[in-house]
Amino acid sequence: MSGRSVLVVDDNATTRSVLQDMLLSLSFVVDVAGTIAEAENILSSKGSDYDLVLVDCSMPDMDGVLIAKLKDGSWHGGQFKVIIMATEKEKRDSLSTPRPIAKNLVLIKPINPSSLFDAIVSAMHEEGAQRVTETLPSPSMQKLQGHILAVEDNEINQQVIQELLEGYGLSVEIAGDGKEALSKIGKQTFNLVLMDIQLPGMDGLEVTRRIRSQGIFSEIPIIAMTAHALVGDREKSLQAGMNDHVTKPINPGALYRTLASWLELGSDSSVSRLGLSDTEPGLFHGLEDIIDAEEGLSRVGGNPKLYKKLLKDFYKAHAQDLELIYQCRANKSQKKRNDYFIP
Repeated sequence: MSGRSVLVVDDNATTRSVLQDMLLSLSFVVDVAGTIAEAENILSSKGSDYDLVLVDCSMPDMDGVLIAKLKDGSWHGGQFKVIIMATEKEKRDSLSTPRPIAKNLVLIKPINPSSLFDAIVSAMHEEGAQRVTETLPSPSMQKLQGHILAVEDNEINQQVIQELLEGYGLSVEIAGDGKEALSKIGKQTFNLVLMDIQLPGMDGLEVTRRIRSQGIFSEIPIIAMTAHALVGDREKSLQAGMNDHVTKPINPGALYRTLASWLELGSDSSVSRLGLSDTEPGLFHGLEDIIDAEEGLSRVGGNPKLYKKLLKDFYKAHAQDLELIYQCRANKSQKKRNDYFIP
């Protein structure tokens, strides 16, 4: 991607700035436009110079004609690949009918570095919106063997990681922060450590440096887990003493392949693979427009029991969040609105 040109078209200044920073970190040459009219002027003068255009589909001056051109790849003669940024609802309402997406790709908001990176890689390849990597491990893959320490502070992520690792045949210990991780490593023997980077207090990079400072642990593989997918993040992990890097949200297939490169294979038994058809009837009735159950299941290795539990846990933990946001917004005497909301 180094040196390729991209144009970001979005009427929100904060979004433009964030996307520009992400793309610069991926070594793109980046231009920005705040309106469709501004973008049209830029593209009229140097449209063929761009390899990629990211455009928000909900801008005030967006119309049906332009959306149709974006969908079929004909905007400015199809001189560049287009990634359309949209919410799930916008994708359903504006982009799914009557004409399907052709060579273009829809990037669902909110956008994080990992999803942006995957979308760009997909758009830059001929297969378009096809997945870059298989999400689920193949059922023919052998189980792994070993004792794993997973260092992760988020309780939902802890559950997902533990279930995935145990499904691969591994025994698992969980540490909720760096201090607990160092304590467990000093008392037990592990074959590999999965290390979240963003931990409370001592971050994963510092924990890794402390592990490596003790000579007896110099050979244990340490795999970084991070939501960052930007250029330089992998290098920082390696410089701290880590051996490899996986991004979050965890891709079960990619995680398996990474672990398999550092661990011994187990018996001839293979990794189990469940699917949407294994869920109880009616589990997602009425939620089809809210929850992408197929994608959600893929993120937990196709385990419907775990997926159902995580949904319930998430609801219990966050059911009141919207009310709290409204309370914060109304409480202007203590905080300004901008302390709570990005414009």
